[in-house]
Amino acid sequence: MTPRLAFLHSIRVALSFAILSADVSVRAADEPIRVLSILTYDSLMAEGGLGHEVVSRFEKSCRCRLKIQVAGDAAQMVSRLQLEQLRGRSETQVVVGVDQALWPQVRAMALKWTASGDFEHVLDPGFTPLDYGVMCWIWNPEWKGFAGSPPVPPRRWSDLLDPKWKRRLLLQDPRTSTPGLGFVLGAQAALGDAAGNFINGIRRQWMTLAAGWSGSYGLFLKGEAPLVWSYTTSQAYHLSRNPKSPFRALVFEEGNPIQIEGSFIVEKAVAGPGQQELARQFVQLLASKEIQERIPNTQWMLPALKGVALPEEFQSIPSPLKILRPPVEFDLRTTLRHWELSIR
Repeated sequence: MTPRLAFLHSIRVALSFAILSADVSVRAADEPIRVLSILTYDSLMAEGGLGHEVVSRFEKSCRCRLKIQVAGDAAQMVSRLQLEQLRGRSETQVVVGVDQALWPQVRAMALKWTASGDFEHVLDPGFTPLDYGVMCWIWNPEWKGFAGSPPVPPRRWSDLLDPKWKRRLLLQDPRTSTPGLGFVLGAQAALGDAAGNFINGIRRQWMTLAAGWSGSYGLFLKGEAPLVWSYTTSQAYHLSRNPKSPFRALVFEEGNPIQIEGSFIVEKAVAGPGQQELARQFVQLLASKEIQERIPNTQWMLPALKGVALPEEFQSIPSPLKILRPPVEFDLRTTLRHWELSIR
């Protein structure tokens, strides 16, 4: 082949490759972008929360788009999901943030698949743990409403009924808030048959029964009351901001309830193996060590995965003397109906 013919041949090869590459690019551009619809609660997507980091990381790796739907609280999230099911429209493909108390309400919707991982607490197949927290009262001994020295904080569930705590508790409504529901279930587990009288008495003790955790905690930070129902990890949060913070988590002699949050795939909403695999990849990312390591300082909860190192401020939070769990099977409607009757 002469130099001229070799040159012309190389030009033809280059042009053919360019045309082929352009054709592939056009076809790739024409391919629809895969979309995965996620339903979660507002704190996950709040500024400084874990959600934005997860979304960015996953979209870069999967070449897809996440459609994030946000509900105020896990209870509202479940209500929205149930409404979708009643309408016959499964718009949500992955749910993030349901806890063990609400899980029985949605378990039948879940794909029976759980991400791999050595978790601290596990539930049924289909539920992949994300984080967990020990519920407790957060105590402010420097509350300005005390006349003189602060009283001894409550050590038992029954101590909350002492007249000195009248209108000094900030609690959440169990009908709209998962921490509030955790309080009711914790009281039932701790007090047994005496729980009904306890709930009847606690209505005289709260200053506010808030719709959600953020509302009650906001009042606590404003100094409206010395006690707010929250998590032991709230103490770690305050210490991370101020090493001299006076706020302390209280664990009770009878034990404290635990909340386990997780994610699941809505089986009817994942159309085809490709969509299902995309959903599995997202849930597996949430269970990965690199994301679990971010749980403490973003969600201010404890990571679900075993062996994850905790920040220094988490080392001082108290461990529960006993973990109080709701019955494996309980009727949520009956529990809330008893609550409504008790507080009338």
